[in-house]
Amino acid sequence: MAADYECDLCGAGCRVFPIYASVADAVREPRIASEARCREAWLASPEQRYQIYPLPFLETCSFLQADNRCEIYSTRPDVCRRFQPVGTQCPEARQKMQLPLLKPSERGPSSNFRSDRA
Repeated sequence: MAADYECDLCGAGCRVFPIYASVADAVREPRIASEARCREAWLASPEQRYQIYPLPFLETCSFLQADNRCEIYSTRPDVCRRFQPVGTQCPEARQKMQLPLLKPSERGPSSNFRSDRA
């Protein structure tokens, strides 16, 4: 069984990787369409219609709050829903932000995702 990790709300994934949203994401969260950059037709795909991050003058995703909580967490894009503190993306983001890697959780299975994020 793979190790289980608990997110520590570092926000590294929201600062390191490009974040794109689909039309369906923008329907679920209308602020995506108004705050993100609509990609040119020749660059866009159904899954990558809007560019949320990086954008000029922003150092993080525009929906990341000062406490590292997502302002649109309940309606966040699917790409953000798939980002978990397991696999390769989280460790890569943490290394780029010069953060220590997460240690396996002592709380047991299913603790790799915090549902209390607002």
